[in-house]
Amino acid sequence: MIVKALEKVITAINQADVSGREKNEVKSLLRKLLGSKAAASVLGPGAQSLAAKYFAE
Repeated sequence: MIVKALEKVITAINQADVSGREKNEVKSLLRKLLGSKAAASVLGPGAQSLAAKYFAE
């Protein structure tokens, strides 16, 4: 359920009417959050799968 909510947040970020710089800043923060130990303990493998799916570099 949390993973689906975060997917909606990511979609909203991508569709937001803001500059690319602002989107990148928010995505960077979200990427850091998803990579944290806290996110891993709450979301389990869902955190890593979201990061890989939406923030692959």
